[in-house]
Amino acid sequence: MRHGLTIPPSLRWRGALEAVRHPAWWFDFLTGEPLRFATVEGAPEDMAGLTNLMFDPSVTVADLEWIRAAWRGKLLVKGVQRVDDAKELAAVGVDGLVVSNHGGRQLDRAATPLELLPEVVAAVGGRTEVFLDGGVRSGADVAAAVALGARACFVGRAYLYGLMAGGEPGVTRVLELLRAELVRTVQLLGVSGGVEGLTPDLVRLRGS
Repeated sequence: MRHGLTIPPSLRWRGALEAVRHPAWWFDFLTGEPLRFATVEGAPEDMAGLTNLMFDPSVTVADLEWIRAAWRGKLLVKGVQRVDDAKELAAVGVDGLVVSNHGGRQLDRAATPLELLPEVVAAVGGRTEVFLDGGVRSGADVAAAVALGARACFVGRAYLYGLMAGGEPGVTRVLELLRAELVRTVQLLGVSGGVEGLTPDLVRLRGS
């Protein structure tokens, strides 16, 4: 709201002043296609209306069962924050679930994904893959998640930092840093066999 975010995007005076300092960007803006969010075309103009459209409280596991019956490809469900939900999803037959609180953007006191992860892994009993999303800022974070049973981690904010700073090479550099940190963490733990050797006893959660 402070920066005047609108859908479709519009150029405000602050953006115009910033553009004056970056003539190459200004040229691209004037000569390129109009800015738009392809994923929300036809959506309400205001952010509140868009949010209400995206979050449908009437969606249930029955809807997922219908999707599972109609779609034989891979089906992952992101945003799992409860163990009982994880059990239901595994019973439906999803190929994977992502333990995530979406960075705490909607509810800042939501369960921390890493702390919830061991319970979810134990609850699904190997019936489906478990991934982790949220708070992954380093290769050491990835090592902790894998040790606690995650198949892999989703990385959002870190790659966006790289993208903003250096475009595609910036993203590549972020991935290189994450990999180097992961390798170094595994080595410092004295684990042989790479990430396959990471086990829960190598991680201590808060209050445990």
